Amino acid sequence: MRFATLILLLFMYGTLRAQTLTSLHHYPTHAYSIFDLYPSTMGGYLATVQVWDSIDVDPGPAAVWLETLTGLEEGAIVAYDANGGYMWHKQITSTVKVTIGNLSFTEDGQFYASGVASGTADVDPGPGVAPVTCNVGLNAWYGKFSATGDLLWYAQIGDGTASTQATVRLLYSPLSHDLFMFGEALGSNPTDYDPGPGLAEIPAPPVPGQGRTNHIYARLDSSGVFQWHRPWGANGLRHVTRWDDGLNEYFYLAGASFGSPDPIEDQYDYDPGPGQLVPYRAVYTMQDAFASKFDANGDLVWCQFFFGGNGFGPNHNEEATNVSVDTQGNAYVAGYFMSNYANTAGGSVLSLVPYSGSGTDAFLLKLASADGSLFWEKQFGSPNDDDIFNAISAVDELDRVYIGSTFINTAELNSAGPSVQVTANGPMWTKDGFVASFDAAGQYLWSGTFGGPGVDGPKQLYPTASELCMVGVFSGTADLDLGPGVYNVAAEQGSDPFFACYDITGLALGTSESSMIDEPFAVYPNPANDVVTLRGIGANAPVEIFDALGQRITTARTNTIDVSAWSEGIYFAKWVDRTQRFIIQH
Repeated sequence: MRFATLILLLFMYGTLRAQTLTSLHHYPTHAYSIFDLYPSTMGGYLATVQVWDSIDVDPGPAAVWLETLTGLEEGAIVAYDANGGYMWHKQITSTVKVTIGNLSFTEDGQFYASGVASGTADVDPGPGVAPVTCNVGLNAWYGKFSATGDLLWYAQIGDGTASTQATVRLLYSPLSHDLFMFGEALGSNPTDYDPGPGLAEIPAPPVPGQGRTNHIYARLDSSGVFQWHRPWGANGLRHVTRWDDGLNEYFYLAGASFGSPDPIEDQYDYDPGPGQLVPYRAVYTMQDAFASKFDANGDLVWCQFFFGGNGFGPNHNEEATNVSVDTQGNAYVAGYFMSNYANTAGGSVLSLVPYSGSGTDAFLLKLASADGSLFWEKQFGSPNDDDIFNAISAVDELDRVYIGSTFINTAELNSAGPSVQVTANGPMWTKDGFVASFDAAGQYLWSGTFGGPGVDGPKQLYPTASELCMVGVFSGTADLDLGPGVYNVAAEQGSDPFFACYDITGLALGTSESSMIDEPFAVYPNPANDVVTLRGIGANAPVEIFDALGQRITTARTNTIDVSAWSEGIYFAKWVDRTQRFIIQH
């Protein structure tokens, strides 16, 4: 359903052109607002917005400005049609702060939402009142909404004091129709996550008040009734994604494991079952990256820690910030790192080292579905400190993987293979955003950048076989075209969110805007009727032809292929590490 919704969304944008901007929706702000996008199962999409000052959520000629109504920071849900047109919004309020986190949709377009609140919040955007109260700190809330944004039910986690602070996120399962909960208990006392008569208590972290937390993994029915819960792990859980093979479902997690030279670290067990799995004992109480996989019964399938070990040094701050999954269940983990202790006892399996030996670079890892073992590793960045605090990954239906993050000055985007260097549009020490794509074997396909003299970067990626859509942020005047073209957009006052789509047909060539090949691999004519000709390949070079479902049709060793008897549709020709999309029309 996810891909069907996205394909509908993307085809509505009109004629596609190679690596050019095909649509852009800009949301002006008067300060800064967090904007995240979620394709709906009913078509179109919903956005969650955090409002500090004001934001225009209508990208069309009209203006719909959202402002805080009662507090310092408030949340809203905004609905858009498949063309990106504004439809409606619902806002929740608080005397201090209330947020809306991830959304998870049911088959009929209803959705579950979650967030945190401080002060006295009302999470019912309608005429009713649904109070969530926290006198000091942050308590969590979650609830179910109709397809038109009306609150159906909700619950609060925490007793309203600083001693039971918490976060939470819900994922709905279309396979079992149950809810799966992940969250963090941050307070100094145990936190009960079950708002009903039962008890789902998560103990306080061993060292509260120092950024340490304990996690919960729980399963609920669709009405929010707890079935079971388990505590596990410590510190920052940044991203969770769900995947199923049609029979079984799994949950992939990415985040940071807080370490310490002190043996108290051994109390942080990342296995919610009877086993014990503790992270590296990181130096200087900094953090390492982790990725893990759980089944739907609460059992750990695997957990991997990266960049850790028993080394020494002041820079040891790594984090996995995103995880995506391909059709085989393999995980692509993105994040940032500053150091690596690969040669120490118990150290990381990775060989990555920051460019110039210091600073922050982005990373992308491919991990095996069965045991989390490493397939390949890549890094992205410059000899400068790229000041990266977020990296995102996504996989399309052809199992091509994408990574997006930020860089400063001139950065390398293909650490394994021919160099692909890109240069930021702005002056020194300003950030630009980049997107790079690789095939399942880790071979570089293409890359693009965007930005200007301010701070720019991607937040979410939604790729298909023919188009890449992205949610990002920019400031000042920025070129938002990923390709060699220029499409400058000026921010209202501060940092503005945007949603853009780009044509990526013909870009699986191993080319980028800064690294082009003289004799590109190509298929012509395109569209074709009876015969296609292959250009840019060696003599007697095997070229594999795949249909739109990824099934291999034939392997050609000549420059011409008779396609007169083939069915109309989309095909892909692959030569070495380069792929070309072509269409047959009779």
